[in-house]
Amino acid sequence: MGIFTPTAAQMARRETRGADRVRQRAGSDAIGAGAQTTILSATTEGATTTVRFDWRSRVFDGQSTGIFVAAGDRLRSFTIPPAH
Repeated sequence: MGIFTPTAAQMARRETRGADRVRQRAGSDAIGAGAQTTILSATTEGATTTVRFDWRSRVFDGQSTGIFVAAGDRLRSFTIPPAH
């Protein structure tokens, strides 16, 4: 039986808020999964930065979009929207 590894495009909308959730997600999807990211493009409007990136890890591979929203000098939220 093979192992299914979803691509970034197959990931559903995922929004992360709060230090504990960011730390948990980093441990499961990023740092803990040996993630490597290549930024393909980035735009900023006000407090929102949208990044298109290529992601490689033991959890998933592929291109995706990340939306970062700042609140002062802190990150308010990070969202990977549904594939479009």
